[in-house]
Amino acid sequence: MSTYTIPTKNDVYHYSQQVELDGELFTLTFTLNYRVDCWHMAIGEEQEILEGVRLVGGIDILKQFHHLDVPPGAMWCIDLDNSGREPTKELFGDRVVLRYIEDE
Repeated sequence: MSTYTIPTKNDVYHYSQQVELDGELFTLTFTLNYRVDCWHMAIGEEQEILEGVRLVGGIDILKQFHHLDVPPGAMWCIDLDNSGREPTKELFGDRVVLRYIEDE
């Protein structure tokens, strides 16, 4: 079982990137909600599978969506300082990272 950090940006407010998760290519789209200073994510392959998922710490972001064709592993927002911080505009990709744990 491999764990790796998905590279993210905090210098743009809406972007997409392709990542390989458990051997399959997915497009992840990240959007910053300015009003509440939080990030949302969409997951797609050739079309959107899931959209508008708020990225928060302390939970497996994908767990409740495994009935859809999302990646089979676990995805977590991790505060590198263990301070319980959420992925905000300033912290996401710097002090709070997005990690993926491959399915066993």
